[in-house]
Amino acid sequence: MLHQFYRISIFWLTLLTAGSALAQDDNALTLSDSEKVVCSFLKLSNKDADIDAWITNSERYKKANKFDRRDIMREDKERLPKACDSYNRETDLIRITDEVRASTTVKDGKRILEIKFTDREKNENLFYSYTYGPDAIALILKAFQNHRVNTLEPEQIPIIKKYFHDGAPYETEIELRVKAVTADDSSKIQVEGKDQWLMLGDIAYIKVDYRDKFLYKMVTVWDYNAPWYFNESQRTLLDVFRHPTP
Repeated sequence: MLHQFYRISIFWLTLLTAGSALAQDDNALTLSDSEKVVCSFLKLSNKDADIDAWITNSERYKKANKFDRRDIMREDKERLPKACDSYNRETDLIRITDEVRASTTVKDGKRILEIKFTDREKNENLFYSYTYGPDAIALILKAFQNHRVNTLEPEQIPIIKKYFHDGAPYETEIELRVKAVTADDSSKIQVEGKDQWLMLGDIAYIKVDYRDKFLYKMVTVWDYNAPWYFNESQRTLLDVFRHPTP
């Protein structure tokens, strides 16, 4: 009986150790969205990463005390090259969230959703800036103007009407999922007083969330999938259809 107890204990200890190792491996490959931008730029431009400059100019490093900075430098010098090397920009999309004002109107018998960024400059030139070393990368979103004014599909109208009255602007949150597609590493451009590398991104997915005051949570009132984009569950289903189990 005692031997059986030891065997069971060793079995569970082995599983826990393996699980811990897997978790550490996962953490080693984890990238923030700003780091995904840098990795995408490096892959698209075939540039080698300046890891030290990348780390020392990051917000995480700058905000840390001198003791934590040593740990961050040591950890990120190991993490970033591995994570960046394994990063797949085709499937692991860059997520961006921002504040927008959304409003609805009816025009020619169709219900329209209009989206405007609270930052007025973004309504003219939509890009997001990410620090990389002493410089920055400007991620420009292609063709967002096609989604500023949206004709709602019949199935999208009930949820909008539940929260929005026509003509009134509502403070909402937008989430964009973006795939970086082209980078220009020939020269930097002055954007908003900063030297910035330019990179273009295709919009794969957009959703607009509004806070339900009764449920105390954000609810999605509208979303859009690009024809070429499948989310994780859709990709899984597609794989099943492509490779059915015999």
